[in-house]
Amino acid sequence: MLVEKLKAEWPGILSWMIQGCLEWQTSGLGVPEVVTEATASYLEAEDAIGAWIEECCERKPQAWETHAALFGCWSKWAEKAGEPQRSGKSFTQSLGDRGYHPDRLQGQRGFYGLKIL
Repeated sequence: MLVEKLKAEWPGILSWMIQGCLEWQTSGLGVPEVVTEATASYLEAEDAIGAWIEECCERKPQAWETHAALFGCWSKWAEKAGEPQRSGKSFTQSLGDRGYHPDRLQGQRGFYGLKIL
């Protein structure tokens, strides 16, 4: 008897389906908040460069360290932590992603904003 009961509702059900389809086409599927939070938590846990900065560096806007010193410190930390080694280019890009951009001081490549502890 369910089919007979729903027959009277078919126009409303079809309208609801069409509205939902149009909304999906214009807005897409939203990501549930629980998924967004879980992803952020996972990425934070997997952020080796961020962990290295927290453990081995001090953030100071006027601080300066050479690329070689930072990369050497990172490499030692990564080896002890069991993290895969990065290339110098990948390391530089990772720091750039965090707002530390390469610069030159007295002919040496390095970064402002980080000081090795």
